[in-house]
Amino acid sequence: MGFVKKISAFAAGLILAGALCGCGNPADNFAPKEFKKISPENAGYVLYVPDSWTADISTGVTTAYVSAKDRSNISFMAFEADDGLIHVDVNGKTTDGAVTTDKPETTVPETKAPAETGTGTGTVTEKPTEVPKIKSTEEYWAYYEADFRKTFGDMEYEVNGENVLLSAKAAKKYVYTATVTGQKYKFMQVVMLDKGTVYIYTYTALPDNYDKNLKSAEAILGYISIGK
Repeated sequence: MGFVKKISAFAAGLILAGALCGCGNPADNFAPKEFKKISPENAGYVLYVPDSWTADISTGVTTAYVSAKDRSNISFMAFEADDGLIHVDVNGKTTDGAVTTDKPETTVPETKAPAETGTGTGTVTEKPTEVPKIKSTEEYWAYYEADFRKTFGDMEYEVNGENVLLSAKAAKKYVYTATVTGQKYKFMQVVMLDKGTVYIYTYTALPDNYDKNLKSAEAILGYISIGK
């Protein structure tokens, strides 16, 4: 697709291994009713999704989607805020036909019913020489918004920086629409900077499916537990 996926070098190494530096697994590993745990062991966070959803951690980011026919999905990732960035070219589609954007933490749902499994691939292409010291969630979002707009030229906000909670800590919520490879999608992202680590929760869906799965996406968000 020619997009560029930007994640931190710290995240590239440690999230692929399913771990966060210096973080033990949260103590509460008991899944809520009709939910299942999908986060890796020793990830530093616990993430639950509905039992009927399909989990996929093969790309190095913890993700899950509704079904083969409805690729509305969530993802969760964490990385050091001030580490150097790497650029990863994602080679089009996963092997099951699911399109993956190159925005740091979004997975675009497939519009046709794909196979049940698949993995993404990527190649390191460049590393910027300077990254600003990011000290707040607002600074993180401001720094990367310009890059988002390069990828999503028609990005339009519905919610821009609403105060919310992520694992009982202050975070910011952003809801927007954008067109990727000719298809419009709707995104909800909850972003938090805590003790030098950026946490990003993303819900992605076709506009027609967004409200249908929003209750589940919000429940998943509410059950996230970080470092407890």
